[in-house]
Amino acid sequence: MQHQVVRLHHAFQQSLAHTAGAPGYHDFYFAHIFSGGYSSGYYSYVHAAVLDSDAFEAFKEAGDVFDAEIDKENKVSVNTLYRLPQVYADLTIDYEFSSTGELMVNQTIKIDDKAEVPMLPRFGMELVLPKEFNAIKYYGKGPFENYVDRNFASEVGVFEQTVSEQYYPYIRPQETGNKTDIRWYSIFNEAQKITIEGNTLLGVTALHYLNEDLDDGLVKNQRHAGEFSERDLTRILIDFKQMGVGSINSWGALPLENYRLTEKNYSLIFKLTPKIK
Repeated sequence: MQHQVVRLHHAFQQSLAHTAGAPGYHDFYFAHIFSGGYSSGYYSYVHAAVLDSDAFEAFKEAGDVFDAEIDKENKVSVNTLYRLPQVYADLTIDYEFSSTGELMVNQTIKIDDKAEVPMLPRFGMELVLPKEFNAIKYYGKGPFENYVDRNFASEVGVFEQTVSEQYYPYIRPQETGNKTDIRWYSIFNEAQKITIEGNTLLGVTALHYLNEDLDDGLVKNQRHAGEFSERDLTRILIDFKQMGVGSINSWGALPLENYRLTEKNYSLIFKLTPKIK
């Protein structure tokens, strides 16, 4: 089954009009981080075999709801609702921007209980940054890549690595570099740092590649790891949960039941804290 990545463009850019001119509002994100690179910004993602949509115009047609306001303390609240009729689901994403530049994200998907839809391989959010964000430090399971059903040999600790080190050159390009049980995860360049913290343990991946670089879909092109190069970007995947690797029969078997995403409702809550070093 081909797992298309569906990028649901958040209301981040729309909120600029609401935050511009807010007294004391910190423009750290807008001016310093989300500039350049490959469509730098935030995206929600839902993997499904039947859904292949293209960013904002498709969501407008699907009947999005968008609302934003600024309170007396200059906190900006942005609320979005995306109708996903192809998978009988509603996706809501609420953002809160503080005057110090912190961003709280609350993302929830609700799938019709009676609908039969493909199982979600993962549920989370994608962040694309300029490639200069090439160093990471995290508190979670490491130091090597690990997944929910492949992390028993990993140790919980604080690890410092580069983004390039997260990629493992499997003979055929594929998913790589994930870390589980993340308490906090910082990514930084020479001058700036962003720290990710969830209200529960997270899964996080940082790579200089996009999903389409690593996954050909149903039809495999029989590429090899040495045939493509790093992109001029850094992509962060922030997961509430990702399906396990499976393949307990050597290769091909689905993960065990407790390592699958079989529920109809999921929520991801996390905070991004920027800092100028």
